[in-house]
Amino acid sequence: MKARKFLLNVGLIVPLVLSSAGISYTETADSTQSPSVDEAPSIEIGRPIRVVKPKVPKELRQKDVIVVLSGTISTVGEFGNLTALSGDAAFTTVAMDAVRQWKYSPPMQDGKAAEAKVYVVISAYHGKVSELVEADLPVPTQPRQPVKEMFAADRLFRVSAAVKPPRATYAPDPEYSELARRAKYQGVTVLGVIVGPDGNPQDVWVVKKLGLALDRKAIDVVRTWKFEPATRDGEPVPVLINVEVMFRLY
Repeated sequence: MKARKFLLNVGLIVPLVLSSAGISYTETADSTQSPSVDEAPSIEIGRPIRVVKPKVPKELRQKDVIVVLSGTISTVGEFGNLTALSGDAAFTTVAMDAVRQWKYSPPMQDGKAAEAKVYVVISAYHGKVSELVEADLPVPTQPRQPVKEMFAADRLFRVSAAVKPPRATYAPDPEYSELARRAKYQGVTVLGVIVGPDGNPQDVWVVKKLGLALDRKAIDVVRTWKFEPATRDGEPVPVLINVEVMFRLY
């Protein structure tokens, strides 16, 4: 399974064939919200007590179909807040009806029952149904410091006519998460990145979430990137950009 990478550098698009994900970056807008916690306490989603398998529609019984859902498991082990992320419409309907009947032991966090955000992948191969449930991994969704204040104090800049953009000199690809690979799930996650005057990412967070652990994969690898820093009047400066990571299976 391969993907195509597009590096966007002030309007210049260069296609490169790579192994797992495609990446582009541009300048980004302000973020004025409060910082978020990078890592939430671990949560165990519990074990299945009752799992109702969906009845595969007749017209799909000779096909390979997959449905990806997001939802929650309550403190009493019931599934709710289900949203379809991808999948055949007919199979999605019966899959959601089945999951609403599921029962798990309560999710546990720090020794106490807690609601858990989860992903549910239900696949049917020639009528044989299998399911996979995994917790939604926590990711930072805001910068550690409000960027509006950093802009005001000239501690952060945007790419502009006066500020030349950074250029990635070391940008390895993120890998697909096993959950997303099994679900054949693809799409784009957008990260906010502050590139310091030394060319290292100082802060990375999710602007547009993709899910199925792909956001975490993208964050982990972008934190290792190296840049030729942005410059203003020839001097290196910290800059705020967006990084788009495209996950595509071929």
